[in-house]
Amino acid sequence: MSYQNKADILAIKEQHDFWKIDEKNQTVLMQVQDLKEYRQLQQQGFVLSIHQKLYEEALKRQEKAWFGVKSINGFACYRTVAETFSAMNDMESNYPDLVELVDIGDSWHKATAGGDPGHDMQVVKITNQNNPVANKPILYAMGSIHAREYPPAELVTRFAEYLLSNYGNDADVTWLVDEHEIHLLLQGNPDGREIAENQSYPDQRKNRNENHCYNGNQQGVDMNRNFGFYWNQGNGSSGNSCSEVYRGTAAYSEPETDAIDAYIRTLFPDDRPDDITTPAPLTKPGVYIDIHNVAELTMFPWGYADNTPQAPNHDQLQTLARRLSYFNGYRSQKSNELYGADGASDDNAYGTLGVAAFTIELGEGSFYSSCNAFENTIWPDNLKALLYAAKVSRQPYVMASGPSIEQLPQTAVQVAQGQNVAIQGLATDENYYQNNGTEATHNITAVQAYIDVPPWHSGAVASSLSAQDGSYNSTAEYFTGSLPTSGLTTGRHRVWLTATDASGITGVPSAVFVDVIDPLLIGTLNGTVTDQDSGLAIESAQVMYDDLITATDNNGFYEFQATARTAELTVSKPGYQPQSFTGVSITAQQSNTQNVVLQATCGDISNNLEAYATIADALSAGWQSGSHIGTDDWAIVSGDDHTTGQGNAFGSADVSSQTDKFIISPEVALVNNAELNFWHKHDFEAGNDYYDGGVLEISTDNGQNWNDLGPSMIQNGYNGTLNGGYGQPLGARPAFVDNLGTFQQVKVDLSAYANQTVRFRWRMGTDSSQGAGDWLIDDIEVSGYHSCDNNDLIFVDGFDQ
Repeated sequence: MSYQNKADILAIKEQHDFWKIDEKNQTVLMQVQDLKEYRQLQQQGFVLSIHQKLYEEALKRQEKAWFGVKSINGFACYRTVAETFSAMNDMESNYPDLVELVDIGDSWHKATAGGDPGHDMQVVKITNQNNPVANKPILYAMGSIHAREYPPAELVTRFAEYLLSNYGNDADVTWLVDEHEIHLLLQGNPDGREIAENQSYPDQRKNRNENHCYNGNQQGVDMNRNFGFYWNQGNGSSGNSCSEVYRGTAAYSEPETDAIDAYIRTLFPDDRPDDITTPAPLTKPGVYIDIHNVAELTMFPWGYADNTPQAPNHDQLQTLARRLSYFNGYRSQKSNELYGADGASDDNAYGTLGVAAFTIELGEGSFYSSCNAFENTIWPDNLKALLYAAKVSRQPYVMASGPSIEQLPQTAVQVAQGQNVAIQGLATDENYYQNNGTEATHNITAVQAYIDVPPWHSGAVASSLSAQDGSYNSTAEYFTGSLPTSGLTTGRHRVWLTATDASGITGVPSAVFVDVIDPLLIGTLNGTVTDQDSGLAIESAQVMYDDLITATDNNGFYEFQATARTAELTVSKPGYQPQSFTGVSITAQQSNTQNVVLQATCGDISNNLEAYATIADALSAGWQSGSHIGTDDWAIVSGDDHTTGQGNAFGSADVSSQTDKFIISPEVALVNNAELNFWHKHDFEAGNDYYDGGVLEISTDNGQNWNDLGPSMIQNGYNGTLNGGYGQPLGARPAFVDNLGTFQQVKVDLSAYANQTVRFRWRMGTDSSQGAGDWLIDDIEVSGYHSCDNNDLIFVDGFDQ
């Protein structure tokens, strides 16, 4: 539905089923119940058009319904209420020391005499019960209090299963479960969800309360308008019992909302009065997240009315929202930027208790996003956001402003008892969503390591690690250091690492396992990596052996300590031909040496970007970044890449202003039948049309002129055409557009450029309003180039040979 003035649609939203408001295109994605409603909207002057894709999906579900197929049956990835409760029982049975199932109250049916038996409102409490630490920080998250929103319940269920199945194997998960508590309400509205599951088209939003609109098409009460803080004191709720946003007869009138509120009051102390001006203490622990579906947003208070002041902890809430949105790519914003909603759960948690509270709106389509979208985008991206939320729950109003630790070894580091253990990783202060305002970033000033005792415990001892390039002077820094093990017993130990920035803030910790081995059982593999032509040592080459990874120091030296094994050794660095050796062995009590010589590949731009901590590193290697319009924000983005899922990629944000920005490769000399391959994913602004996007271009005259490579793409080429309006600098042309949730390989035939020296330009254009996610580019490879040892030799007599 199109509109001219947002106030017009806000005035009627309580009477209709709005799914998503697109302010740029001035449209509302909504569900119209019948012809009467359709004609009523037309009479009010609104222009309606059918969303063809969603309409076709609805028709398919209706056809299946004729054969008795329920709506939930069309989504193999989403568990029913019964299956979710069964999964909770399995968690408790399989992990009795880590899981407690907490009955926090009853659903409407169970609380009401007669009728169906209903359900317990059941929370999965995850923590190591054998580690009785006092006052453990708490993350509370819940899903699907709106019944028809299938993905949130599955997301929270999988998060619980992920924590349990990775306990003892993943160092971060292990310390989170040991030192923190995670409370997860998997099915926040089980009675209502069962109605939705049994509908041919899942339409039930509210709970099951049969005292309200029972004979209509929307029985019950909207739980997200029934919480107590500012209940019926703003707008966005309705007193009409058949409205989608019916608020109920009183605050907490519903047994489900009453149970949720009572439970969170046992988790989070009340640290602020119930007003709208007093901030919570900055030291307040805990994070509260209510997960919904469809709008692709990370929202924070206030949201109780269309126009509200900023929450007293606005700056801190905004910072943490931008951290969470960095991982899931959703727009971060104050809740009422979408529309006002009094009686909502996030306002209630923050307003009554002062806890850092958020609503995450998942996305990818409609309330029941496709399984492909859920498996490939919603689940992996929001898993990272939830893990970060669990980490930051110790002091969310402070720690979210500090840097993170990334790219630590994913498996335990092995070391002989008494020897030093080498630790390497990346400290970064750059991981914010920057598309709706800009969060300040600061240079890294220190990285500290703590063995066995985490930094928040008394007795913790810090060891300083050094910047790999010699000094901490940028917002992202690779670090390295050695820690002694002489005082450690054999067995598994944990090392926590934290980074501090120039503002003096220390961010969330990350951890790595270290296995201290009896020296009689461990051996060493080491060597030196040198340049074939010059014989000089090669610094910062990546060395991989079995599941171990390290990098060479400034003398080209690498070393692994591990138990006996035979595996493949691979050494690589941008600008060199990688070398692999099979059958390389580590023998207990012996030191084996495998020196490696790498051949420089002149003009080769093949690169997985792991050698670059910042964009400055890439620029020093011959890459260029810049912009014709707006700010050049091309960066090395860590934690989301194709190579490992945790490494580096080139990245640039789809911002809400006009930009024309680019990343340009070094020169490469092509031979016959050359081909360019790269992996990318993107989230460009799209609504009724494609507004922002990216293109790939080539220059044969060192950047003086550029030609589009779209016609030369032979795999996964451009997927749409830009609108060209709203000041789009790329114009109306074919481009990479819309949302590509997983990394995809693009192949480009370069045979038309044989025997020419070229440069490639990845160019992104955004228009004058409304941003989206970003464009990530990784694993760039050129086949068919002139190597150093293939160049023609010119002899002194003037003849070549």
